[in-house]
Amino acid sequence: MGRQMKKYIYFLVIILSLSALGACRTVKHNTTEILNRRNEINDLKERRDRAINHEVDIFAPNKFDEAEVYFEKALNEAQTSSDYDAGKRTAELGVKALAEAEQIAQDSKQFFAKLIDQRNRAQMVQAHVLFENEFAKLENELIQAAKSIEENNKQEAIEKNTTLANRYADLEVRALKATVGDLAEEAYQQAVKARADKYAPRTLKKAKEQLSLAKKMIDVDKENYKKAQVHAEAAQENALRAKNIAELVIGFEKEKASMEQIILWYQDRLAEVHKALPTILKFDKADRDSVAKFYEELRQLSADNRELEQRSVYAERKIAELSKELLSKIDDPSKKNFMEQASREESFREISKRFTPDEAEILKRGDDILIRAHGFSFLSGKSEVQKDNYSLLNKIVASISMFPNSIIEVEGHTDSTGPRSLNQKLSGERAKNIATYLIDAANIEAKRVRSVGLGAARPAFANNTPEGRAKNRRIEIVIKPTK
Repeated sequence: MGRQMKKYIYFLVIILSLSALGACRTVKHNTTEILNRRNEINDLKERRDRAINHEVDIFAPNKFDEAEVYFEKALNEAQTSSDYDAGKRTAELGVKALAEAEQIAQDSKQFFAKLIDQRNRAQMVQAHVLFENEFAKLENELIQAAKSIEENNKQEAIEKNTTLANRYADLEVRALKATVGDLAEEAYQQAVKARADKYAPRTLKKAKEQLSLAKKMIDVDKENYKKAQVHAEAAQENALRAKNIAELVIGFEKEKASMEQIILWYQDRLAEVHKALPTILKFDKADRDSVAKFYEELRQLSADNRELEQRSVYAERKIAELSKELLSKIDDPSKKNFMEQASREESFREISKRFTPDEAEILKRGDDILIRAHGFSFLSGKSEVQKDNYSLLNKIVASISMFPNSIIEVEGHTDSTGPRSLNQKLSGERAKNIATYLIDAANIEAKRVRSVGLGAARPAFANNTPEGRAKNRRIEIVIKPTK
């Protein structure tokens, strides 16, 4: 081989080597691929997410930011290197920083305990929604106060602690006044506009008295919120009633209706409603006797309906138990598997028919059945199960009864509005209350029922529209049949 050729090959090897090194430097892995490795970087990511849910970023902001920098750096190292273990050491430093942040946050929360309690109270009455900008400003000041703890400036932290607690308390009172009277005030103004002051003055006066009492109770003592809410609801009811009375009277006046025509109209309306019952409503007795008979028929019908629902649940439970017993006697594995699958498919179809689109979506997760219930109505910021939800709950109970001994997971979900901590707490309380209903009212064994609050972590729909947010405020019941 000639000298010139050897020189050429030598330079070619150098060029190829440099190209290979350049390729190594431009290696690019996506974030999902890196996190799927289940290594130190993924551990840091999961711990970071848990820390955010526990507001470590608020109560230990400096140290949390340090951990965040390590996380971003570890990701970048892993993304741009062909070394499978790249970024691990940096992630370990991030985990260490996060552990320190968690300890600092715990100490800060103890120091700011009263402030945090007042902040939570303000959130529970939707102050963060009603006064969004003011609340956000307080949150930023809270972060600065927490930094004072980190920087060992206790005097500044003490001053901010008292000041911020008072300002959160002020927002709470303002939110209470707004929420406790808003709907009632609106209903009252509608009644006045409908001339209820002329045509239903006594009813309108009751509404005004109740509304005034509700607002005074908040002024005297905000702890009276629940009692004030009762008066506000009474005010709203009376105001709407006054409005309806006024509209009826004005209508009768336009028609120049006589008193006899008005009474006949009333009786016709009552008879129309009564048509749903098997008997015929007659007005050959005193009015109060006719109404009392109507009420008794409705009460009996309601009792009969409850008994039928209980029998239906019992029948479905027995059918499921007999099906399971029958399956246990089949020796051929292929036949047994086929029948189990067919049984699950039939159960899924039956459950799907049970719910209306407004109540729930029925989905399958492998062998599990998911009841995505967005038909629950919770009061804003509250977790108590409302009476309006009993019909939906009864359908859920009937569905669960088709799978004896199954494990039931109750998941609470919220939309993305409001602080993470409040969403987490609220979703957990709602899920727990639904689970308690299943155990106490439906006699489902406690060991079969689990509940968890997931806040806004798993949206089923986009949160950028009112409709999407409404559907994300949901309860999901996962039925996990036993093998």
